Amino acid sequence: MSEKSVKRILIVLLLVVLGLLGERIALSLRDPEENLAVSQTTHNREITLRLGMATSVGPVPRAAAIRLAERLAALSHDTLKLTIHPASEFGGDERMLKLASRGELAMVLVTSDFLARRIEALRVFELPFLFPSRDALNRALDGEFGRVLLDKARHLNLEGLAFWDGGNRHLLADRPLPDPEAFADLRFVEPDSRVNRAYFARLGVQFVNPDDPLAQVWEQPLLGLENLSGRMTPMHLLLSGHTQMVHMLAMGRDAQDLLTARQQEILLEATREITWWTRVEQGRLETDRVKRLRGLGMSIHESTPEARESFRTRLLPVERRFEEDIGADVMAKLAEWQGLHDPESTRGDEVLIGLDAQLSGESAQAGLELSRAVRLAIETINDQGGVLGRKLRLVARDNHGLATRGLENLKFFARLDDLVAVVGGQKSSVVAAEVELVHELELPLLLPWSAARQLTENGFRPNQVFRLSLNDRWTAPFLADAALRRGKKIALVLENSSWGGEFEKIVSRHLNARGVRPVFLGWVDNGQEQFDTLVSRLGESGAEVVILVDTPDESVPLLMELRRHLPAMSVVSHWGLLGGEMTAMQRQVIGGMDLLFPQTGFPNEPNHRAGQAMLASYRRYLGMYDNEPVHVLVGFAQAFDLVGMLVEAMRASKSMERRAVRDALERLNAYDGVMKRLRQPFDEQRHDALVDEDYRLGRMTPEGVVVPAAKEGE
Repeated sequence: MSEKSVKRILIVLLLVVLGLLGERIALSLRDPEENLAVSQTTHNREITLRLGMATSVGPVPRAAAIRLAERLAALSHDTLKLTIHPASEFGGDERMLKLASRGELAMVLVTSDFLARRIEALRVFELPFLFPSRDALNRALDGEFGRVLLDKARHLNLEGLAFWDGGNRHLLADRPLPDPEAFADLRFVEPDSRVNRAYFARLGVQFVNPDDPLAQVWEQPLLGLENLSGRMTPMHLLLSGHTQMVHMLAMGRDAQDLLTARQQEILLEATREITWWTRVEQGRLETDRVKRLRGLGMSIHESTPEARESFRTRLLPVERRFEEDIGADVMAKLAEWQGLHDPESTRGDEVLIGLDAQLSGESAQAGLELSRAVRLAIETINDQGGVLGRKLRLVARDNHGLATRGLENLKFFARLDDLVAVVGGQKSSVVAAEVELVHELELPLLLPWSAARQLTENGFRPNQVFRLSLNDRWTAPFLADAALRRGKKIALVLENSSWGGEFEKIVSRHLNARGVRPVFLGWVDNGQEQFDTLVSRLGESGAEVVILVDTPDESVPLLMELRRHLPAMSVVSHWGLLGGEMTAMQRQVIGGMDLLFPQTGFPNEPNHRAGQAMLASYRRYLGMYDNEPVHVLVGFAQAFDLVGMLVEAMRASKSMERRAVRDALERLNAYDGVMKRLRQPFDEQRHDALVDEDYRLGRMTPEGVVVPAAKEGE
């Protein structure tokens, strides 16, 4: 080999070495966060997941993370590994959560207290005395209730895997605390949770800071009580277990996608095993700690079932108020578990009423109010002795605004032998898909909100659908006439669904009969977020007034866009826009528009005696102040009245059997409802209790209160 050839070989080798070294240097200089989620060896034989752990995680969950790593390695034969990293490695809990959400960290273990700042549903763990026992909580978490909560992590781009036991909180005081009355005027160390503050404020305590030498009551986990030893004499520990400390184990959804189906199965299997271990270990640890505290001279008191029920009853109005924050879907799923499945349930020989409504998402406000209306009516009837010697109970299910979910809910309800009827939800498009099934199942369906004509005029005999609400056969002409009083150049903006399509036919026919053709027809898709093109085309059409028919999910942002670009435009809207929660700014903007919508009455008017009585009951039910407004009040009153009619039908037929009750609804005599006195609500041909003569125009004030339009100069 010549000297020149040797030099060439050496140069090539040098270039190769320099290339490899350069790649190594580049990797070392790369942002370490790029490889935090999953590291993978050659040929995909081994995968290492990285778990970030919050600084506030308790001792049992910390030990559980180590056991999880061991179990993953064993189940996968060392091909799926887990390394554990304290939160300080990633800059704290908040930073760690962001990394996992972005897919730069595979897994996180954080307390529900911390996550509740991002996921309001997790405040359910802050509701005192919600569960009769720790076992009851665990059973609920192992079912659909737990799955609903875990799925709430998805809006952070996380997949909830499990809730690990972190212990209970108990009450330490300078005296025994046997019942709610014992808390009056005691100096209570103020809890961090706003939910707990609201609860204990209802018991009449005086909040003080932790350093106050005169503090009389602390809320603490058992593991933190030794630090309080000697702060007072005597020391009484009430083993109340009134709230739970749980830790969510979650995985970044992007990191999850990197695992094979088998690896995901292994991860879930190991997680379930460790979840059970945390419960056993936490129980053992707390039992040992109680013995130790007793040895330190503390007087230990057990919380009796009767005392827990007394606390729960006293605190129910606060629990109901926080349902809006936590989510009606979460609380409905918990109530379903406690009422139908939990072996510790106190349910007796009850008659069930179902609710199939949208309890989550933008339209959840209307679903929540329908649920509250049915529950208030049930509570009122039960306080009067029930029906035919039996009490009523609500079973509410979230249909997510989807027809497929609604159909699943109806099949579930039909399997409940003690269920007599179902109250339907907001979306006409969902109810329209359910009409055939309710007739197949012979399941009476009561509608307090959805308004599409074909829901009651469905051609079935006998007809299973009864409505106390608008019917778009009359709503469309009513809105068209209101629009004509504002101008002849009318635009239609409608939901792109069977509801919107049917409405378009009716309103166009009515306008054509008066020599008016719409100057613009726009369709809005479900979930649509951008309205600039539609509003631009609307402006180009020269329209003077818009007839809007859609749900709040799309109506509210569309109206905000109209206000920005076409502030002089008048809008006559279906009442569907009222079904969602509006921010204060949205209420102010929409309340300042020339916006009208139909109402079937105004129960909040001072001279409306039945409405005022219902409002007083509602405010007591929620612990509200007298001047607090009630959202979607008309829908609430209509649902309240429908339950009353259902009860009258049961009494008239002396039966809980669905066919007998359906037949009795058609034969009801005069009914004095909140909305009005109905001479005969239904008959064999007519299943709408209200007609066009009952319709009035309303508008919203900037404060969000619905008032008669005549009072605003209509």
